[in-house]
Amino acid sequence: MIQVASGIKPIEDIKEGLYRHHKEYKKFNKIAQKRVFEIYKDSLRFLERIQSKISYYDRNYKLGVYIETLLYLSNPSIYNKYQTYDERLVFLILTVDPELRHFQHNALTNTISDARINSNPEEKSSLEKMQSNQRKRFEKNVRSEFQFLDKELLRYEKDFFNKFFKDEKLLLKENVKVQTPLAIDTIYSLATINNLVEDLSCVSDERCEEIKMEIETLLSHPKIDINILLFHLKYQNELLKLKSLEEIVIFLIELIDPNLDLLVIYEEESMIEKMEIRALNEIGFFNMNLIKLEKKYYEKIKKNNKSISTWL
Repeated sequence: MIQVASGIKPIEDIKEGLYRHHKEYKKFNKIAQKRVFEIYKDSLRFLERIQSKISYYDRNYKLGVYIETLLYLSNPSIYNKYQTYDERLVFLILTVDPELRHFQHNALTNTISDARINSNPEEKSSLEKMQSNQRKRFEKNVRSEFQFLDKELLRYEKDFFNKFFKDEKLLLKENVKVQTPLAIDTIYSLATINNLVEDLSCVSDERCEEIKMEIETLLSHPKIDINILLFHLKYQNELLKLKSLEEIVIFLIELIDPNLDLLVIYEEESMIEKMEIRALNEIGFFNMNLIKLEKKYYEKIKKNNKSISTWL
């Protein structure tokens, strides 16, 4: 049985203290990425402050963080710091579930939609049964990981992901597969691996092919795209069965730039400023660490082709 600190109100009442402001919700449309990072820093400081309180939750750490965060965000005294409901939701997500695990569990488990059922009347009964079983499995998986299930949080995480990891406006750019600033920031963060990887010779050609095939298989899933895989690659690469930093590098490049377009641009342009402008326009990102990683990958898979510049 879950034990919480004495005097704490029921969880549903605590949730109501925050979620009663739902009518003010703007789907994060008024929040800039810079503000998200500011709130994230606040979240880390908050987690440090509440460590002593978590001991009252009988080793249910995530449940303790969840309740303490809800209590904090329900207090009107913080409204000056987080003036909008959306900012308070960002704080909640980044504190309680920064890896969007509610959203991930739902995307990977609940694959049968109401629309699919309605469009297949002859299979309605069997599809409804499958949908019910999927929902039960989803709830079981989330409760097992978090000791609670918050369906409102799931809805907000979906909007958070769509806002900061999927921006449909950028889809209008030809060849731009990475769709948001937050996803691009993830690429730049992963590219710092360059400082830890000398070369990619330790990964066999067979393993490179396995990684390529795995990416193709994952992207064939209707609810998985490049941005979701980038998220996994940074926060949960063990789910992708990658065994080393070198394999992470190969997965990253094959995912976002399999034709090494960034390296081609680097080779064809003589000035950094022109490289950056062209790269941002054609593929949506530019990063020197990533160029260096692509060069290392090129040297591995293109051994017999003409060499590239040595001054990188």
